[in-house]
Amino acid sequence: MCSNGASVALSTGLGGAPQAGGTWSGPSPVVGGNYDPATMTPGAYVYTVTGVAPCANATATVTVRENAATNAGTNGPLTLCSSGASVALSTGLGGAPQAGGTWAGPSPVVGGNYDPATMTPGAYVYTVTGVAPCANATATVTVTENTATNAGTNGPLTLCSNGASVALDRSRRSTTSRRNMERPKSSGRWQL
Repeated sequence: MCSNGASVALSTGLGGAPQAGGTWSGPSPVVGGNYDPATMTPGAYVYTVTGVAPCANATATVTVRENAATNAGTNGPLTLCSSGASVALSTGLGGAPQAGGTWAGPSPVVGGNYDPATMTPGAYVYTVTGVAPCANATATVTVTENTATNAGTNGPLTLCSNGASVALDRSRRSTTSRRNMERPKSSGRWQL
């Protein structure tokens, strides 16, 4: 059974046609003939049917084994810059996700990383495969890319000291008066 599974009747582990009315004993007290993985310890649980003299008591043992439930963590966001470096998608997961899962999303995932240069933002699902009867566990990282800012490229601007004002940004027609500029002490750059 799975460590996070529902309570189960111990009698389902018995073979043959056991008589009703027996008692259970084991590593944990048994209530109502059920095993609850949330509150009980796995191990050997003995079912005893009391014999009527001269018949002896009859016993049968159910050995309970629990497989650990899988944990993919919890859903979370991952916000990146469109010009940023590759990032592990797992940084967007909350909780304590198990390693060894697989990723699926709008773009193929290589090495568990998201690369803004080559991948598409959206929902990326992390899946950890459960060991039967435990189910697979999934968690989703929603990737958002913020567009990188662009200040253009460096370039020279040569002016005459008594010339007219010029727009420092070619995309706008704003004018900047030379009075608003800090004059360099020697040959150098003008700075607003």
